[in-house]
Formats: sequence, structure tokens, C-alpha cells
Amino acid sequence: MKIDALTATASQLKKNQQLTAKNGDFQKMVDQAQEKQDETQLKEACQQMEALFINQLLSQMRKGIPKNDLLPQSSATRIFQDMLDTEYSKEMAKSPDNLGIADMLYQDLTRNWKAAVADPEIKE
Repeated sequence: MKIDALTATASQLKKNQQLTAKNGDFQKMVDQAQEKQDETQLKEACQQMEALFINQLLSQMRKGIPKNDLLPQSSATRIFQDMLDTEYSKEMAKSPDNLGIADMLYQDLTRNWKAAVADPEIKE
């Protein structure tokens, strides 16, 4: 049992590190898109941020499901489920019926772009 607890802790630590890295990647992608004035790249960055949010949402929802002994879960099953949730979240963020977070981010960032182009004195 202690091995499972250590594995779960290591898994959560790895997820936290990945989230921190992805947040840094988001900022880099936004900066690159702004430098290139590439709205497509900005839209992709916003979709990735929404996918990250959805992935966290799915992960927390799964934690709320009571565990039972009838269908025990192995480490491989948990890893597979995490990978599947990641793919689900990417597809959900790309779908037309997404949560709308990417669209709101995109609109806000493009509004900031236009304001910065119109008045170079504005600093974000």
C-alpha cells in the first residue's frame, strides 16, 4: 500500500511540474505570436490553455468518484486514464461546443494587441 501512495505522490508531483511547464509554454507561445503578429498561433495557444483547464477539471472529477474493490485499478490503468483524459481535453478544447475559455482568452489578447499597436506607450 505504501508503494501506491508513493506512486500517487510522485505522479501528482510530475503533473504539477508539467502544469508549471505548460503555463510557461503558454506565455512563450503568446509572446511568439505577438512578435510574429500570428493570430493562428495565438488561437492555438489559447486552445491549449483551455485543454489544460479541462484536463484538470476531468482529473478532479475522477478523484471524486468513490473507489471500490470490485474493479481494482492498477498503475497502468491510472496512467492510461490520465493519457485518455489528456486526449479528451485536447479534443474538447478544439470542438465548436467547447467551454469558451479559449475564445475569451483570444478576444482579450487580440484586444490588447490592437491597443498596443494603436498606442505603443501601452505596456501589458
